[in-house]
Amino acid sequence: MTSESATPTGEPTAVEDRTAEAAEMPTDAPPLEGDGLDPQDQRLSAEAARWRREFRSAETKLTAAETREAVLAARVAELQRAEINRAVATKPVQADDIWLWPGVDLDQFIVDGEVDLDAALAKAE
Repeated sequence: MTSESATPTGEPTAVEDRTAEAAEMPTDAPPLEGDGLDPQDQRLSAEAARWRREFRSAETKLTAAETREAVLAARVAELQRAEINRAVATKPVQADDIWLWPGVDLDQFIVDGEVDLDAALAKAE
């Protein structure tokens, strides 16, 4: 959060309000012995920090898996499109021309995850 304040010259400046952010941001470090917390609170704080670290680790792994999934999905689509291009190349049209026609996209030639070459060949004719 930022709030406006004025400098001695009267110009407004943005001053960051860190109190709200500090209250929302958990710390991973367990409290020090001299913080006045009893041992039960210290144990709970350390456990919460451990769970935050595990959550961040799981979140990182999930993001990596989602990225791999997106890359693999793009590769599968590329291979499916190449398969359709090879099939259409036997017809009197250019293989790439089929993708330029209005309303034609890869999804209309995919049935249950498999390429429907008959539909692609019918469209090429």
